[in-house]
Amino acid sequence: MNLQSVSSALGSVKKATNRITHRESPLEKNLREATSNENWGCPNSLLHDIARASHDYQECQVIMNEAWSALQERGKMWRRILKTLSLLEFLVKNGGERVIDEIRRDQSKVRCLMDFSYQEDGKDRGAAVREKAKAIVELVSDMEMLRQERDKAQTHRTKFMSMSSADNYAGRGGGSFGNSSYGSGGGGGGYGG
Repeated sequence: MNLQSVSSALGSVKKATNRITHRESPLEKNLREATSNENWGCPNSLLHDIARASHDYQECQVIMNEAWSALQERGKMWRRILKTLSLLEFLVKNGGERVIDEIRRDQSKVRCLMDFSYQEDGKDRGAAVREKAKAIVELVSDMEMLRQERDKAQTHRTKFMSMSSADNYAGRGGGSFGNSSYGSGGGGGGYGG
């Protein structure tokens, strides 16, 4: 076991201890999942929850602090950087205006990733990071494109919400057990009827 692996293990223990002692909020839990270095994406519902939270001043600060921290990672943490950039792009299109203002103000934190480079197993893992960083910088710099993308995102949200409401009304449940007799004694998801 080398010094780097010991240091990494201690860092993981410290993060786990902080989560236990600090009582992670639902937003912090969502952010941890959305910006993890794991080899999978996160559900759109989680991204929408974070976008809704970004309309609140204090929660927006929590979101942006986590994003800026994640973007400082390097090398083998390229997935975390890419997932954080994907989150920021989603927030630019779907979140509060404050997210856009903060990205514009601290654009250099994203712009520097347009030169990100990392090779893993002979593959250029930095290419996706560079492309996503470039897309975000272009989006927050072009008011017309930004307006169009936010309008398009609003249309998609509205369509999704109306489809989700129709599914719930039609008894399809929208992915919950609310309209199922599972475990409720036969009616209405435990509401007595």
